[in-house]
Amino acid sequence: MSFSIGILVSTSILAGAYYSTDRELSQEQSTSNHELELSEEKATEYLTERGFMVIDSNEYDELKEEIEQQQALLEEQQEVINQNSSEEELDTQTEKDNDQEQTAIYTLEITDGMSSRDIALELEEANVISDASEFSQYLGENDYSRSIQIGSYVLTSEMSYHQIAITIAN
Repeated sequence: MSFSIGILVSTSILAGAYYSTDRELSQEQSTSNHELELSEEKATEYLTERGFMVIDSNEYDELKEEIEQQQALLEEQQEVINQNSSEEELDTQTEKDNDQEQTAIYTLEITDGMSSRDIALELEEANVISDASEFSQYLGENDYSRSIQIGSYVLTSEMSYHQIAITIAN
């Protein structure tokens, strides 16, 4: 019997602790729910304190429209710049065309079995170089004659012996 009384007393103590704790939790939850109810002013103040910028939807729409207008203006300015650039390119191209009349441009086809002397003679005939024997000697002295590659190469009379040699010895 004393065992039964002990169980009854301990159950009563546990029930009292359970129900009193439950009320305290309910009160804390209702207090925290009350704290979560923020006004627009409090939210704005909170965000502003943390460095955020708060604007309403009308201001946002106005800013967005202004940005779109600025982008359209920028695109128009870019088109004008591109048109001016195109005109300058045409002028530059015309100047280059005039210069090309004086500059010899030649596509050299190097085939299997061609010697550096054959290449030099062909370049001299095309007015890319002025002296075939001098160019042939340059290739030999600088070990380019052994590195000449088969293929097609666009060369100009404005290129130095070194530039031509590097191009064909790739």
